[in-house]
Amino acid sequence: MFNKATISENLFSVLGNKFSNYSSFSGTALSRAIDLYLSGNYEGSIRELRRAISLDPYSENSIKAYEFMAQAFLKLQKKEDAEKTYREAIKLFPQNDNLYLKLGYLYFHEGRYKEAEDAFLKAVRLNPSEDNLYALGQAYLSLNKFKEAKEIFQRILKREPKNYGTLYALGQIYVREENYGEAIKIFKEVISIKSDFAYAYFDLGALYADMNEFSLAEEQIRILEGINKDLAEDLKAYILKVKKPGFIFVDTSRAFNIKRGPGTPLSSLDPALSVPGASKRFMIEFYFDKPMDRRSVEKITNWSITRSSGINQGGLYNWGLPVPQTEISINPLPDLVIYNSQRNSATVIFTLKQNSTGDGTIDPSHIIFRFYGKDIYGNYMDPSKDEYGGLSLIV
Repeated sequence: MFNKATISENLFSVLGNKFSNYSSFSGTALSRAIDLYLSGNYEGSIRELRRAISLDPYSENSIKAYEFMAQAFLKLQKKEDAEKTYREAIKLFPQNDNLYLKLGYLYFHEGRYKEAEDAFLKAVRLNPSEDNLYALGQAYLSLNKFKEAKEIFQRILKREPKNYGTLYALGQIYVREENYGEAIKIFKEVISIKSDFAYAYFDLGALYADMNEFSLAEEQIRILEGINKDLAEDLKAYILKVKKPGFIFVDTSRAFNIKRGPGTPLSSLDPALSVPGASKRFMIEFYFDKPMDRRSVEKITNWSITRSSGINQGGLYNWGLPVPQTEISINPLPDLVIYNSQRNSATVIFTLKQNSTGDGTIDPSHIIFRFYGKDIYGNYMDPSKDEYGGLSLIV
């Protein structure tokens, strides 16, 4: 006679050993898959990962296998397969918040922010961990949902006030809202918690540049050079991009002596002008502090040549005294402008013409040259550095 209880116990023992073997085989397949993944054999890794899942589909090994498989597909640039993998895993493990988080990151890096938001929301509902909340806040930020993003980040900060990463994200919201004062305050707080957090220095420098506080922006460059040289170079490039251009030097050595004052005989500027009615071309080279737009620089209507009319231009033309009848007029536009991109300079060519009696005079020190154009980034000239005169120099 067979004992039914004994038969039942033996059956469960056999099945238990069988399931245990499946779990062991699954673990072995997963281990092989990880080795193949790390060696760069992603196709081989995927085959072993599928085997690991099929042997023990509802186990922790299966969850790990799905995660590695999705990453392997991403390495192979198969984003649709990676997405499908996460979705298959979620069907088997609908309570696993980490799978929703990983799927959300996939969407986020593809710029699919609304789908990322949905995935992160599900992760938060399952587990309101800091990682899940932070991811959801970033999705809100990318969707310009600033109010919702603030609420999420402040929720994290209530738990962990010194979480510099979350503080930094909060600062980014204030930047996007153009609340620069609050953003600067936040970034300084980030730095007080983590003094080597390079991105905070970069954003501070960029904000100062946007506010035309270039000396403060350049301080951040000096700090970054000791922390992250790449970001220091990026900040230099950003400042160069947003800063308005201006003159930094003017070469007047080619015959036209702009330092000479009222009553200067035209003939003393060049012997050719000793002849009544004669004309002579002169050149002045203007150097800019950043690369300029060639078309803008060489467009003669973007320049003006005028007599000084104010104190800020070094005084009035002829020191404000009556202009003598011998005084010649000057064309308000140059004849030609040539831009040299290697030197960031513009050579302005203009003509002076002697009067009919050969006794023409001029006040070179109060002739004002001004440029109204823009740089390669579309920024127009800094009003404090867009004109030049013999006495006022660069103003």
